[in-house]
Amino acid sequence: MYTVEQLKAKDFGEWDFYPRSGNAVGEYCCDGDGIVAVIVGVDGFIRLYDQGTYVRRLKSDIDAAMVQATRYVRTHYNGIYEEYLA
Repeated sequence: MYTVEQLKAKDFGEWDFYPRSGNAVGEYCCDGDGIVAVIVGVDGFIRLYDQGTYVRRLKSDIDAAMVQATRYVRTHYNGIYEEYLA
């Protein structure tokens, strides 16, 4: 389980972190519009969302989860990947 402080301390390049309340500790987004978001839940699960729609659960290690999310962006949104993550 991650805290807001632990997640803020992580550096995933252009993935920005936004603290949240309720069922989520926080969210990462790489494009500023939330097209692809990685949400870290208070339940310890890390989930990938595409335009607000749940896609899948990612690895429980945030570093590995962000690698998976970056691959997803590269595959499904190559323009966003090239502009923000390449």
